[in-house]
Amino acid sequence: IFIENSDYRNFPALQGQGGDAAKMQQAFGKYNVQKTITKKNLTTQQLDRFFSTELRDLVRTNKVNTVLVWYAGHGRTVGGKSYWIPVDGKKDDIYSFYNYGPLKNLIQNYSESVSNTLVVSDAAALSDAEKQTILSRCLELAIEGEPYEYTTMYPEFAARAREDRDAGAEAE
Repeated sequence: IFIENSDYRNFPALQGQGGDAAKMQQAFGKYNVQKTITKKNLTTQQLDRFFSTELRDLVRTNKVNTVLVWYAGHGRTVGGKSYWIPVDGKKDDIYSFYNYGPLKNLIQNYSESVSNTLVVSDAAALSDAEKQTILSRCLELAIEGEPYEYTTMYPEFAARAREDRDAGAEAE
């Protein structure tokens, strides 16, 4: 899931947010990714509805085992809590922000099928080394989520992929 917020009403617009998401989609292109969802310029209400209902229903219906959420947009930390700023967020009103702290647990509780969840926030502020670390973990989750044939019938494939962390995809 790629969330790209850039056209803000009360914050400066962000430029070039789609680059990281496009790189991630390209890196996952060689894996068995069943579905990629891209959401752009979500309001507070749209974020709430997507994570509380739409994504939950998709996960349950499709028996999803791995969920990656990649957020590109403004964010804030207030009082030890982390928030994404929806496009309709107001500068001094944390109640108009989206508290994504409990998101990982929420997703894991959608269904027993969910075994891997990774939430990446404020991707624009990450250094190249931090992005590389996250890509490595994403690829590790993708390897763990490979279908039965790869992990059971071809265990050497999974072992080799874990060993080299698929250096070519990481470089992308």
